[in-house]
Amino acid sequence: MGSTIEPDEELTLRQLVDLNVVQHIEQIQEVGVAAEKEYGLERALANMKASD
Repeated sequence: MGSTIEPDEELTLRQLVDLNVVQHIEQIQEVGVAAEKEYGLERALANMKASD
């Protein structure tokens, strides 16, 4: 995509549209899905460790 966007409380949808992130929606979705899976694995591992 070529640039880094630091999410914070001041980041707006308008700014994302102005940066034309829509053209990269498929890549953004792929990253989101991968992050969601990773988070799920981390939670499952934490639950397993807590069960010991």
